[in-house]
Amino acid sequence: MAIDQKSIAALRAAIKNKTKDYDKELLKIEDEKQIIDNTNKFDSLEVATKMMYPAILTLMILQGFIVSAMVFGSAGIGKTYGVMKTLSESVRVWHKTEDQKANMTPEDLDKLLDQPAPTLVKISGAITPKGLYQLMYKHREGNILVFDDCDDVLRNPKMSNILKAGLDSGVDERVITWETARPEEGLPTSFEFKSQIIFISNMTADKVDKAVRSRSADINLVLSPDEAYEHIGNLLQFIDTTRLNEKGEPVLIELSEKINKEIFKTISEHRYTLAEYSFRTFKQAVGIYVFCKENPDGLNGLTWFDLWHSQQDEIKQ
Repeated sequence: MAIDQKSIAALRAAIKNKTKDYDKELLKIEDEKQIIDNTNKFDSLEVATKMMYPAILTLMILQGFIVSAMVFGSAGIGKTYGVMKTLSESVRVWHKTEDQKANMTPEDLDKLLDQPAPTLVKISGAITPKGLYQLMYKHREGNILVFDDCDDVLRNPKMSNILKAGLDSGVDERVITWETARPEEGLPTSFEFKSQIIFISNMTADKVDKAVRSRSADINLVLSPDEAYEHIGNLLQFIDTTRLNEKGEPVLIELSEKINKEIFKTISEHRYTLAEYSFRTFKQAVGIYVFCKENPDGLNGLTWFDLWHSQQDEIKQ
């Protein structure tokens, strides 16, 4: 049977035209709709409600409803405190660092035997992509990893790829792969990650890889000066300010409630011009106040406020 070339050409033309019609219905990248970030939704919430979110998201992690949570926002307003307090009040136990273990007495080490296996891990500071892979492999089953001020983890493309694989709740198995020309002994080229992660960062949510962020629940806690004033004022009586003793151990600074309020009121008058206005700002003022009380000589007329104010960065007006 001879091949009808005209029929084949007509069929090809029909297929080509159908493909074109189909393509017209597809949403092109350049035509992508503008997405309004969810962080603006938190702006209208009351301060007390906003500050509940770190604990709420942590509870969702503890109860297994989400794989990952991200807590962003202003520095020094209690983001880390809300997460760590909720984790510490759970039945879970923190992994001890090597330094912590080295300083423990035999009695303390014996007590560890009566506790559940540690499943909480806190990571702070710098980390490399390879270090992240090793860390997630080491704590791959049933752990909660808390990255506090490890912003490179959220900004580095290589680490973003590791996180995307490890936090994808839309698949049955979250498999992370590390292909290298020189495989290391004891470190596989792939593994299944069954743990969860909490990120705490002073960055804003828009700085994070969208694909990583989409795999997490998040909150953007950016407080206005007046909101920070309300929040710190509400918790003033519960703020513990410390100094270091000769051994480098924190010792509580005890001042009357009246003096604490006077210090807070004085520094808060400048909240609109301070680059950072937070719990840390207040604690620094308390420390300087006590220092000046204990060292009245040699200050050449400087008051505690003079000394405190000279240390503050300010917003250019």
